[in-house]
Amino acid sequence: PEQKFLDNVSSATLVFDDKSLKVTVECPVPDGLQLETGNNAWCGDRVELLIRPAADDERFSAFSINAGGAYAAHGFKGPGTRDMGGSSASVLKSERTPRGYRVSIVVPIADAFGGRRPASGEAFGLNVRRFGRTCGGYSAWAFNGGAFNMGSQGAVRMNGSSVSTDSLDMRSGYLQ
Repeated sequence: PEQKFLDNVSSATLVFDDKSLKVTVECPVPDGLQLETGNNAWCGDRVELLIRPAADDERFSAFSINAGGAYAAHGFKGPGTRDMGGSSASVLKSERTPRGYRVSIVVPIADAFGGRRPASGEAFGLNVRRFGRTCGGYSAWAFNGGAFNMGSQGAVRMNGSSVSTDSLDMRSGYLQ
């Protein structure tokens, strides 16, 4: 990747409370680049959040929001399967910042984890991914081989009432 993308890598934070998981992603934009927005949550400069309720569970939830605020939330039975249907009470927001944009995704435990928060010591699958020209094409916390490998996430382990991961810095890369 070009140095301008390495100098502007996204970062994400995770916060659990009794009712939800909140993911906040800072998305810096290199000087001279313009954000691509629109009415499609899966297009332009955007952030996607993938959550698998347990390491041995193929079901997963996918959330997408673009820099303009268009968003979508879907549940899948497993990789390559169709949307499970239903609705989500998740709240997705995008706001401009002096260096780019910030995304906030609040997912009720009932939506992503079947109503039961993972216990201390349990792991769940998660990936935070950023797409668009302002990040060099694709960057992710858990690199999983590209845009359409949606069932592959990194492991997050509950540590008491908080989560622990190696890092939530997102590496910049290009889609092949």
